Amino acid sequence: MSIFSNSSMQRAEILLSGFSENSQREEIVEEKERKLSLIDYSGISEKENKKINIILFAVAFIIVCVSVQLSNFIVLLGLPIVVAIKCLILLRKSSKRSSEFEMDYPAFLISLASSIRCGLDPLSAFLSCKDLFTKESPIYQAILESSNKIEEGVPEKDVINKFAYTIKHPDIALFRAAFILSRSEGSSLSKCLQRIAKVVRSRQSFRRKINAAVAMQKLSAFGIIGAVFGMFVLQLASGKEALEAAWNNPLGEKLIFTSITLISIGAIWMLKMTRSSVKE
Repeated sequence: MSIFSNSSMQRAEILLSGFSENSQREEIVEEKERKLSLIDYSGISEKENKKINIILFAVAFIIVCVSVQLSNFIVLLGLPIVVAIKCLILLRKSSKRSSEFEMDYPAFLISLASSIRCGLDPLSAFLSCKDLFTKESPIYQAILESSNKIEEGVPEKDVINKFAYTIKHPDIALFRAAFILSRSEGSSLSKCLQRIAKVVRSRQSFRRKINAAVAMQKLSAFGIIGAVFGMFVLQLASGKEALEAAWNNPLGEKLIFTSITLISIGAIWMLKMTRSSVKE
């Protein structure tokens, strides 16, 4: 859940960096990147993506075979579900990656600010921060990628502009702007980083309050889903013949598929409405 709008985010960048708006326009050129896909944001490798595609292709092939075997093309309605499953997998991985990044982000900012106050060069302090985190951490991987680009001779400004650009988090832009402006203008970066850390912690506190407020609504959603499945099991146990008769009837078959679709959409919508995540 985003706390700041795009306009307020730009204003926050200017305030945190301590420079004028004109200075920001002169020094910061918006990066024209290619449009990132869900695969980029999820952070999965090409090998993992191929593995997921093979599994889902196998499921789609089974659906087609069952449809041909039963001579019932309504079963083919399950094919869009296969595509939706992959999208949900990628969205879940992207959300998890953003959450893991946010958990370590305040510690990264405070550590970097402390190193700079001790007299260490900001870029050297930035690259050395990766030693504070595990290799599986998104921050470690992002800093390692930046370190590799520095070794390849990529300009420092371009490296910072690309820092963690595949992670959906609203406060990374603040860090990039503050770092670049401090290097170009010679201003102190430590105070800016401390303010950004305060913003991140406030956002985390706000999100925890949201999770507590919508806990009952989430429980209600799961309760409704459980009640539907419970009614189905009860009907299957007490009146299996009625279900078979409804399934064998063309109209009953369509009504069953329609009800399943509507229930699924309703459940997903309820969970989506009560979902709190890190967004840009």
